[in-house]
Amino acid sequence: MIDNAYYDRLGDEWWSTRGDVAGLHAMNPARADYFASSFAAAGVPMKGARVLDLGCGGGILSEELARRGARVVGADRSIPSLGAARRHAPRAGLAAGATPGYVGADAGVLPFADGAFDAVVTSDFLEHVHDLDAVSREIARVTRPGGLVAFDTINRTLASRVVVIGFMEVVSRRIPRHTHDWKLFITPDELRASFARAGLSTRETRGLSPVGNPLANLARVLRNAPLRFAVGTDLRMSYIGWAARDPGKQSS
Repeated sequence: MIDNAYYDRLGDEWWSTRGDVAGLHAMNPARADYFASSFAAAGVPMKGARVLDLGCGGGILSEELARRGARVVGADRSIPSLGAARRHAPRAGLAAGATPGYVGADAGVLPFADGAFDAVVTSDFLEHVHDLDAVSREIARVTRPGGLVAFDTINRTLASRVVVIGFMEVVSRRIPRHTHDWKLFITPDELRASFARAGLSTRETRGLSPVGNPLANLARVLRNAPLRFAVGTDLRMSYIGWAARDPGKQSS
C-alpha cells in the first residue's frame, strides 16, 4: 500500500538536498534541461508560456521552470507541500513577478479551464496515481491544442523493483517504506497508450539514470553522497519524454 500522506509530513524538508527527497534535487538539473529542450522541439516558447507543474510537491521543478521564463502554476493535493513551496519561493532569487502560483488540486479533477495551459509538466508523480487514464484525460483537457506535455516517471521492471523498493526503501532506507508501490509504476508502452486515448501523441521517450558505475552509485547512496543524473538510452529505471496535444481530438 502506497503512503502518499508521507509528502504531507515532509514540510520544509522538501528543500533539504541531503534528506529524503535528495534524489529529486539530484535529478532536477537533467530533467529541467530536457524539459527545456522539449519545449523547443514542440515549438512552444518557454519564455512566457503558461505551464502547469502537476504533482509539484514542494516546488523544486516549479521554481526552475519559472527561473527559465515560464509562467508556472504548481498543483498538488498535498496542501502542506504547497505550504513548503510558498515559504521557499521568496528565497529562490526569482525575478519580480516570476514566483509560481500554487493550487491545491486533485489530478483527476483539475480546477482549470479547457486549454488553460501551453504546457503541462509532470515529474515523479504519475507513478503515484491509481487511475492513470483519468489523469491523462485531465492533462489533455487543460493543455491547449498543439501544446506540450512533458513527463518523467518510473518504469515497472524487475530493476526498478530491486533498486527503488528493495534497495532505496528496505535496505538503505534512503526513502521511507511505502513511498512507492511497484504495481503503480508505468511502462513506457502503458503511458503511451493512456496518453493516446486522451488525445496526446508521445513524441519521445528517453532514459533518466545516474551517471557512473552502478555499484559505485549504490555506495554513494549508502554514504548519503549526491548523485548526478543524465538523460540517455537506459529506460530500465526511470524515463523522461514529451507528448503533443493533438489539435483535432478532444479528450474524453
